[in-house]
Amino acid sequence: MSASKELPGGRELRAIRTLPVWDPAVHGVGFVALHVALLALMLMTLGVGNTGAVLLASVAVLALPVAWMVTASRRTRQLAELLVQDEPVGPSAGAN
Repeated sequence: MSASKELPGGRELRAIRTLPVWDPAVHGVGFVALHVALLALMLMTLGVGNTGAVLLASVAVLALPVAWMVTASRRTRQLAELLVQDEPVGPSAGAN
């Protein structure tokens, strides 16, 4: 049973604005960072030596938190922009 049927007056409940699960503007850079990590791990299998293996392992390990931080920052910025756009503008905004 859906929440709109269980809640009193729930028939009038509707989503104000839905956000897509995948938004390239938010998730694109993180997705690229994950691909860089995967590519670094794949290159390690080619036999790049000790120094190359350490360098590629460092790239692979650091790409994951970078992907998370960039995606979180972009998501926060996008949600903040949505809040700013929905606020009334002008001198009559506080009149009611």
